[in-house]
Amino acid sequence: MAKALPKVALFGANGQLGNIVLQNLSKLNVPKINCLIRQSATRLKDSELVNNVIVGDCSNVNDCRKVCKDVDIAISTITPPPTSKNFVNELVFGTKNIIEAAKSSGVERVIIVGGAGGMERSSGKYVMDTLPGTFLRLVPIYHYFSQAHKQNLELLKESGLNYTFFAPGFMWHAGKKSDDKNVEIWVDQNDKMWQGLVCTYEDIGYAIAKEAIENNFINKRVGIESSDQYWLSLFKGSLLVANWQLKRWSNFHH
Repeated sequence: MAKALPKVALFGANGQLGNIVLQNLSKLNVPKINCLIRQSATRLKDSELVNNVIVGDCSNVNDCRKVCKDVDIAISTITPPPTSKNFVNELVFGTKNIIEAAKSSGVERVIIVGGAGGMERSSGKYVMDTLPGTFLRLVPIYHYFSQAHKQNLELLKESGLNYTFFAPGFMWHAGKKSDDKNVEIWVDQNDKMWQGLVCTYEDIGYAIAKEAIENNFINKRVGIESSDQYWLSLFKGSLLVANWQLKRWSNFHH
């Protein structure tokens, strides 16, 4: 007898990665997808891929509960915009609300997108607390994300939920989807200094949707890298990081 496909609550579906996750979940024929979007968002309001669109915000736990109603799994790809003045707190608070909403709604499975810095070395230290992570702290976007992801990982560990923490590198870019043989996956531990630096949105989004169906990495951290697009990803990812930092700088220093 075929295993029943899960009904999904998807947070962050209006963003680039979230929208790719949404498309992949639809291709995998999940029976129900609920999404939360802000009032200003327009991409998903008339989407045929979504069963229920709830207008609200992750800062409101009651909005999160509406999205988690009658589903089996919650997936979060949320990321505050560069203009956020409290980037770390906003991301952590949103994740905390999603976890609380899942628990109070009877959802026992969550998938959260974090970052490569949340993986561990064999020494027991986080990647973000060893080289090259300590050097990359000089890049504000990396520092913000790594601190938020560390706190989100702790929230997951303490939640009692069955979680998967995806930990791609922070240099994502909108490249093509790789063949499965060219996507490297590793679990919990990463002792290679430069492994996990780059990945495409397409590869991350597909891996998340696939995990929602297959449940291969329960209570695990999952590193992912687009190995066949490494140098292209590194170049494009660097441009995205620079653009993000420029937007943040121009917003607060104009």
